[in-house]
Amino acid sequence: LQRVFEAPALTVITPAENLTTTERSIIVDGTTEPEAQIRVNEREIPVDSSGVFQERITLREGLNTIRITAKRGRSATAVVQRIIFVEEKAP
Repeated sequence: LQRVFEAPALTVITPAENLTTTERSIIVDGTTEPEAQIRVNEREIPVDSSGVFQERITLREGLNTIRITAKRGRSATAVVQRIIFVEEKAP
Protein backbone atom coordinates (compact mmCIF):
# COMPACT_ATOMS: atom_id res chain seq x y z
CA LEU A 1 0.00 0.00 0.00
CA GLN A 2 2.86 2.38 0.77
CA ARG A 3 4.22 1.96 -2.78
CA VAL A 4 0.91 3.18 -4.25
CA PHE A 5 1.25 6.58 -2.54
CA GLU A 6 5.04 6.91 -2.41
CA ALA A 7 6.62 9.23 -5.02
CA PRO A 8 8.52 7.38 -7.76
CA ALA A 9 12.29 7.49 -7.82
CA LEU A 10 13.60 10.38 -9.95
CA THR A 11 17.23 10.96 -10.91
CA VAL A 12 18.19 13.88 -13.17
CA ILE A 13 21.56 13.29 -14.85
CA THR A 14 21.72 16.49 -16.89
CA PRO A 15 21.68 19.40 -16.58
CA ALA A 16 23.90 19.87 -13.57
CA GLU A 17 22.73 22.05 -10.70
CA ASN A 18 23.37 25.80 -11.00
CA LEU A 19 24.75 25.57 -14.54
CA THR A 20 26.00 28.64 -16.45
CA THR A 21 26.13 28.35 -20.24
CA THR A 22 25.98 30.32 -23.50
CA GLU A 23 23.92 27.61 -25.23
CA ARG A 24 20.27 28.33 -26.06
CA SER A 25 19.09 24.73 -25.62
CA ILE A 26 19.92 21.90 -23.29
CA ILE A 27 19.18 18.20 -22.92
CA VAL A 28 17.30 17.15 -19.79
CA ASP A 29 17.81 13.46 -19.12
CA GLY A 30 17.53 11.03 -16.30
CA THR A 31 15.83 7.95 -14.96
CA THR A 32 12.65 7.06 -13.12
CA GLU A 33 10.35 4.09 -12.77
CA PRO A 34 9.07 2.85 -16.16
CA GLU A 35 5.40 3.42 -15.25
CA ALA A 36 5.96 7.02 -14.05
CA GLN A 37 4.83 10.10 -15.96
CA ILE A 38 7.57 12.69 -16.42
CA ARG A 39 6.95 16.38 -16.98
CA VAL A 40 9.56 18.99 -17.78
CA ASN A 41 8.18 22.47 -17.10
CA GLU A 42 4.64 21.02 -17.23
CA ARG A 43 5.16 19.32 -20.63
CA GLU A 44 4.84 15.54 -20.52
CA ILE A 45 7.75 13.66 -22.07
CA PRO A 46 8.09 9.96 -22.89
CA VAL A 47 9.74 7.41 -20.62
CA ASP A 48 11.14 4.23 -22.19
CA SER A 49 10.57 0.72 -20.87
CA SER A 50 13.66 0.93 -18.63
CA GLY A 51 12.67 4.29 -17.12
CA VAL A 52 15.02 6.52 -19.14
CA PHE A 53 13.82 9.91 -20.35
CA GLN A 54 15.41 12.63 -22.47
CA GLU A 55 14.16 15.95 -23.83
CA ARG A 56 15.79 18.98 -25.45
CA ILE A 57 14.44 22.27 -24.16
CA THR A 58 14.97 25.83 -25.32
CA LEU A 59 16.49 28.35 -22.93
CA ARG A 60 16.27 32.13 -22.87
CA GLU A 61 19.02 34.55 -21.94
CA GLY A 62 19.27 35.06 -18.20
CA LEU A 63 17.88 32.85 -15.47
CA ASN A 64 15.95 29.67 -16.40
CA THR A 65 14.28 27.34 -13.93
CA ILE A 66 13.71 23.78 -15.11
CA ARG A 67 11.21 21.77 -13.07
CA ILE A 68 11.17 18.01 -13.58
CA THR A 69 8.37 16.00 -11.95
CA ALA A 70 7.60 12.28 -11.75
CA LYS A 71 4.24 10.84 -10.73
CA ARG A 72 2.74 7.37 -10.83
CA GLY A 73 -1.03 7.04 -10.63
CA ARG A 74 -2.15 8.33 -7.24
CA SER A 75 1.37 8.63 -5.86
CA ALA A 76 2.99 11.71 -4.43
CA THR A 77 5.00 13.75 -6.93
CA ALA A 78 8.81 13.67 -6.98
CA VAL A 79 10.27 17.06 -7.96
CA VAL A 80 13.76 18.10 -9.06
CA GLN A 81 14.57 21.69 -10.01
CA ARG A 82 17.59 22.94 -11.92
CA ILE A 83 18.62 26.58 -12.28
CA ILE A 84 20.38 27.43 -15.56
CA PHE A 85 21.90 30.84 -16.27
CA VAL A 86 22.37 31.64 -19.97
CA GLU A 87 25.03 34.26 -20.67
CA GLU A 88 25.14 36.31 -23.83
CA LYS A 89 27.62 34.90 -26.34
CA ALA A 90 30.68 37.06 -26.94
CA PRO A 91 30.70 38.72 -30.40
